[in-house]
Amino acid sequence: MNKDIKLLFIAYYFPPYERVGGRRWSKFCKYLYKLNFDFDVVAGSFEGRSFWDKELIDYADRVIRVPLRAKSKPYFKKKLPKGLFQKIRWKFSYFIETILNSMRFGNFQDESINDYKLFLKIVEQQLKTNTYSHIIITGGPYRYLKLLLKIKGKEKIILDLRDPWLNDMITLSSRQIGQERQLEKSVIERADIITASETSVLKEYSENHTTFHLPHCIDLEDFQSSNAAIRNKIIYGGDYYGAIKELALIDKFNKEVNKDVSRVNFTFYSPMYNAVKSDFNDLDIEIKEAIDLDKFLSLAKSSWGNIYINIENRKNFFSTKFFELVACQRPILYFGPEGEVSNFILKNKLGFHIMEENLKEMSGLLIDNLVSKKIPAQYDLTKHTFDYESKRLANLIEELHVS
Repeated sequence: MNKDIKLLFIAYYFPPYERVGGRRWSKFCKYLYKLNFDFDVVAGSFEGRSFWDKELIDYADRVIRVPLRAKSKPYFKKKLPKGLFQKIRWKFSYFIETILNSMRFGNFQDESINDYKLFLKIVEQQLKTNTYSHIIITGGPYRYLKLLLKIKGKEKIILDLRDPWLNDMITLSSRQIGQERQLEKSVIERADIITASETSVLKEYSENHTTFHLPHCIDLEDFQSSNAAIRNKIIYGGDYYGAIKELALIDKFNKEVNKDVSRVNFTFYSPMYNAVKSDFNDLDIEIKEAIDLDKFLSLAKSSWGNIYINIENRKNFFSTKFFELVACQRPILYFGPEGEVSNFILKNKLGFHIMEENLKEMSGLLIDNLVSKKIPAQYDLTKHTFDYESKRLANLIEELHVS
């Protein structure tokens, strides 16, 4: 590693942020630390604990926290009205908020909208007291990324986008979308290289900017060999992106499987348990709070199969969760639209694509597979690991430094 290189990572989400947004760069930092890179991290301050807190053990003293300001909630989002007065107040609050939202700039729902100034202040302090060769900043959220427009130094800038900037903005007006597009353009122009976890995100920028595909991947240190006995259990872990139609299909598949065998439990482990448990009221699927990653992977390695859910706008996205399921070496039960992910599963014989029209057939194949064990086939995950991708990232940093 070039001794003239010192990195400043800027990440809104970072452990102990409990959802997956904090995992990506905590893992890359872990492996760049192993490669002897010198760096600091400016990250949002979150309370509690996450599954990825252990990634920070070696470099926790290099993380500078930014206190985050909670977004205030209008009255109508705080509680449901009961009496006449509360109903009037609730409707008035909703009316006023609708008007205010229509007047706000760009994506007024962005989570970092109140934190840009403090992020900028702390980043500027770091730049005054340290000499950095590179800044690596990741989004979403996206509003805080505009701090790049205030940085006038000679640092090389790598901008990492985990998702499309204008993802799920159906609630915005055409004026607000235009404003957000202009902000996106200004921030993109400030970057020397744009990285993203999906090639589809990079397509929009590749004609006029230097791009680099830095895909989602897994940490093989999270996986230990397991000879656990196979249990009558089919599981899912994480957010399911509001895929109510897929939940209903999973419930039907559950009933189809249980026609032919003794009781098989279908269980969801959700980090948003309290918010989504009502979705399961009429389903024969067990819903539980999220468990530690080690415990979940232990269950996944001894299950009949593990569910993977996709929705239309993610049908070509390969998440870390997906490769973790591949590493568990149990059949992947895919519920979602046909796309690159479903084709990858079938081509490499990693699982089954379950649809309304093939429920009975897939149920039979899953049960037969308990004896034949044809699925999943062995798959080499070497090029889907943080170890491998961190070395690619290290080479990118070195090349950008001498350019």
